[in-house]
Amino acid sequence: MLNQKIHKKFDPVDLDQVVDFTAPGVERFTTLPKEQTEGRPALRRSFILPEEDTDALEAAGVSWEAVTDDPNKWLIIHLPKLPDVFLARETSVAIQIPASYPAGALDMAYFYPALQRLDGKSIAATQVNIQIEGAQWQRWSRHYTQANPWKPGEYNIYTHFLLSQSWLEKEAQKGKAV
Repeated sequence: MLNQKIHKKFDPVDLDQVVDFTAPGVERFTTLPKEQTEGRPALRRSFILPEEDTDALEAAGVSWEAVTDDPNKWLIIHLPKLPDVFLARETSVAIQIPASYPAGALDMAYFYPALQRLDGKSIAATQVNIQIEGAQWQRWSRHYTQANPWKPGEYNIYTHFLLSQSWLEKEAQKGKAV
């Protein structure tokens, strides 16, 4: 974007417009890059997810990042709002992407900031924290079972994310029942 300041007023200048710097009152000629952001940090994509996963995340409209915190790869999804039974209003969920994925199962989910219920009751199997990029993430230890195993080709990153959301809803129901 080009502007010319004449008599304390900025006037836009077209790319093909001739500008006379000797004209009376010309104070300044400025350029301003148009590459502005919407105030959100750029989302990182430090590794490539399978196309099916990328398509599902984009179709769902979630804000996500693919980050590497050596030696691990993480999908981080930023959640805009939590059920009102938690102390935190917003959180992010991290899912570790093993080298064997998509044939190999995804397991557990990690939340930052750590989640606590407003009623003070503990959330089962969430007492362990791990570090991802220098921050303490709360591990929710939840696993596929022999009766309901990981199904390659049917289950994927997005279905695992939806499963993690069901864990939050389950805790929300417990918190509302009190």
